[in-house]
Amino acid sequence: MAGGLPLGGTYSGAGVTNGTFNTSIAGLGLHTIIYTYKNSAGCSGSTTGTIYVDVTTGINEFNNSGMNISPNSFTSATTITFSSEQKNTSLIITDVLGNMVNDKRLIVNGKSATIDLSGVAKGIYFVRITDENKNVTNRKIVVQ
Repeated sequence: MAGGLPLGGTYSGAGVTNGTFNTSIAGLGLHTIIYTYKNSAGCSGSTTGTIYVDVTTGINEFNNSGMNISPNSFTSATTITFSSEQKNTSLIITDVLGNMVNDKRLIVNGKSATIDLSGVAKGIYFVRITDENKNVTNRKIVVQ
């Protein structure tokens, strides 16, 4: 765990060992983590945050060898083509922080989808593609 300010403090709480949070030790549910700092004058302070641990059953990656994103990199739009017909396949575009771009999910029915990102800042984005069977793949795209 990192990022506590001022530097030099310690983390504690269920599942925290030597500053590392371990989900197997913490177990499922909501856990309170405490960051405590004490300076050389003896003054101290603390803050708390929470981490929620949930059950994961895994993510099925689908074979994306039959998928192409072109052009990649691009200035305003790109097209994703699939080798086979897609039905209810969703595309979510996120920035590097995981925020959805344009706050929308695109649904693909067919063999291609055009992604229009005109107006977004230059940078790296991610396309999360989920097919109708809930299989997932992630691809990087670059907006110039």
